[in-house]
Formats: sequence, C-alpha cells, structure tokens
Amino acid sequence: MALENNVALVTHDHAGITGGTSRLLQMNTHQSADTDSATTALHHTLGSGSTQAAQGNHAHASDTRLTTGVSARFYSTSVQNIAHASDICIAFPSVVRNPNSLVTQSTLGTGHQFRLNKAGIWSINTTVRYLGMAGGEAYAAIQVNGGVLTADGGPFGGITRTLNLNAIDYFALNDVISINGYQSSGANAVTQPGGGNWLNINLVWLHD
Repeated sequence: MALENNVALVTHDHAGITGGTSRLLQMNTHQSADTDSATTALHHTLGSGSTQAAQGNHAHASDTRLTTGVSARFYSTSVQNIAHASDICIAFPSVVRNPNSLVTQSTLGTGHQFRLNKAGIWSINTTVRYLGMAGGEAYAAIQVNGGVLTADGGPFGGITRTLNLNAIDYFALNDVISINGYQSSGANAVTQPGGGNWLNINLVWLHD
C-alpha cells in the first residue's frame, strides 16, 4: 500500500534512524542540549556563572564609587594678586572635602597644585573671578603637568570677569592639576573670591 509523501512509518522513531524521519532540533528535545555552553545558548541553569541565568531575586554588589570618594573640592576666600603679563598659579587653600585622599594638595609658587591619586576619567572644573580693570585681558587655564589643557578669557572692558572652565578627560595616576591666571591690564589685578563661590576648583573622579 502506498503512503503519502513525508508520512512516517508505524515503526518510526525521532532519532533519524528508522522510518526516514529527521532528528528533532534541540529546541524540541533535551538530547545534546547546549546548557550553559555560552551566553547565546538556548538552555541555561540558574546560578552565578558567566553563562548561567540569574535568579529573579539576585542582588548586585554595592559600588561605593557612586556615592563616596569621588569628588574633591577646594576654594579660596582671600584676594590674590595677579601681576601684569604674568602666569600665576591660583591658590585654593581651603578644603570642603577630599575623601580618602582622592587628591594630594601641595604648594606651587603663590598657589596650589593637586596630584590625582587615581587613574581614570576625571571632570575638572574651576571658577576664577577677576575684579574689573579698564583695559587689557584676563584669562584662566586648567593645566596638567605644567601644560595647558584648556583655557578661557577675554577683554576686561572695565567689568568684572568670571571665568568657568571644565575638562573631562583621562588622567594617569599622579598627574598634577593646577589653575593658572593671566592678565594684561598694565597693572596688578586681583581675584574676587566671593566667599569661595567665585574662586574654587572641583576634581571629580568618574570611572576607570
């Protein structure tokens, strides 16, 4: 008696041996299953292994980088003289926070420098404010190991100049940050600290 095409014999199996039928794919059987063999496997057991599936009530280890030890802030409440046509290191003698010695402060000329005690991506921002002068220009710069990373400024024009600088970049362990001021009014200029609100530096470690 003739059978229709693709109809299995009574004695067929699903192993691809008897009756002309094909072996089922692993999605329909557990024979030779790929359990935990890779992250792309179809079958996974529960566990903490790199190719296992996480339990529904699993927890993540806490990461203190998100809450502590990432930000240092220094400021000045004192007026600082910036001589004409001179590159002067700005002083930030007072500390708001420096958890776990994130940076190391030291004296550099008339100001301060900050050694970074962690390598990684940092955000460095500063505010420097000058009292107005009749002529010339005023600038401020973020320096790394004595070289300018970024700078901003412009003409005094007889008005107070407030400069805000920010740099996000990778810094190596022990890189040294300083803020330098420069002005060309033809006479001594002075900073205006505003209780520290207009003369400060923030050094924020973001991640590796």
